[in-house]
Amino acid sequence: MPDPITKYPDQTGLMILPWVTLFPGAMMPLKIFEDRYQEMVAQALLGNRMFAIAHTLSEEDASESLGGIGMIRACVTNPDGTSNLVLQGVTRVAFHEIHLDPYPRSEMLMLNDPDESNATLESLRRSIMDAFRSQAVEKLGIPDGFVSHLDTITTHGAFADLLASTVFENPQTRRLIFQELDVMTRMELLEKFLLAGVLD
Repeated sequence: MPDPITKYPDQTGLMILPWVTLFPGAMMPLKIFEDRYQEMVAQALLGNRMFAIAHTLSEEDASESLGGIGMIRACVTNPDGTSNLVLQGVTRVAFHEIHLDPYPRSEMLMLNDPDESNATLESLRRSIMDAFRSQAVEKLGIPDGFVSHLDTITTHGAFADLLASTVFENPQTRRLIFQELDVMTRMELLEKFLLAGVLD
């Protein structure tokens, strides 16, 4: 998981990437080539190294959607002015008013998962791991180290997010899981898709 963030920005840059979902904890490689996003990245690198991803079709839709805010973990600027970077998801966000100049940016509400645990969630997590081992590990060539790492994740929401971001490629499946704010319902969706073999 990303390092704990003690203070989130009130406003941050925003990339509009249709059907792209930045899960908390996930690493996303990006190539930045549009002038407006090059400026956004430059400003982020001068400050808190953070910007958000909205998986909507337009700037207008972003104000009614959820997205993910991430932190730039590595960035290389190319001779032509483009950049290659790695963005690590931090948390879900709800966007409010969108400003477009000089680049898209938005005020946001941070949507951190509650740190909760109970017998039902523990049982559901065990069922998910059983489904993951039987349906996905061999088929996707998941390394043993990743399976072991899942056991070290203490919060159920982070566990579900890491597993979903690793296993599922279908944009609609990823989006359905990402948009579910209730951790138990998110885990139930994860188990449902695993048992159905929806891995692409």
